[in-house]
Amino acid sequence: MNNNDSKRHSLQAAFEQVAQQQQSLISAIFPSADNDIIDEFDPRGMAIYRNNLLATAQQALAISFPTVLTLIGEGLFNYASR
Repeated sequence: MNNNDSKRHSLQAAFEQVAQQQQSLISAIFPSADNDIIDEFDPRGMAIYRNNLLATAQQALAISFPTVLTLIGEGLFNYASR
């Protein structure tokens, strides 16, 4: 195996490891994805992260669709965006 092949193999292994870590995080944030991995993370921290993610998504929707927000009101808009 030459030097380039060795570097490519190391890089591929690193990408695979990162992909597994990302999948673990996604599974912890969204429990319906895979419940086996959730035990690795503090549920309180994941709840905070999940709530912040949802709040950010709601804000992005409100910015993108201000007319809909005005028409249906904040309460219904927030309910529909969850």
